Amino acid sequence: MVLFGPSAQDKTYRHALVGLDAARANLRDRDIVVLADVTPNTPSAIRQQLEPNGFLMLLVGKDGGIKLRSQEIIPVKTLKQTIDAMLMRQREMRQD
Repeated sequence: MVLFGPSAQDKTYRHALVGLDAARANLRDRDIVVLADVTPNTPSAIRQQLEPNGFLMLLVGKDGGIKLRSQEIIPVKTLKQTIDAMLMRQREMRQD
């Protein structure tokens, strides 16, 4: 996951973090790492590449491809369903 916010105090950004934190165990099971960037005035390389405008939430696959992109909070249920539908995740679930 990559989260962009206009600031660390941004309401949408903070709500997204709370939701992700509440689902920490489910996300850990799916190898999700959350990266955050709330410094639009000091653009990081990834911010320059993805060009977020305000809040942006991205699900990036292990292959580096963007699987979901939204300027609104992506519900954890949607994240889990999207990940669980991926071929790599299906293989992982069969091996467990």
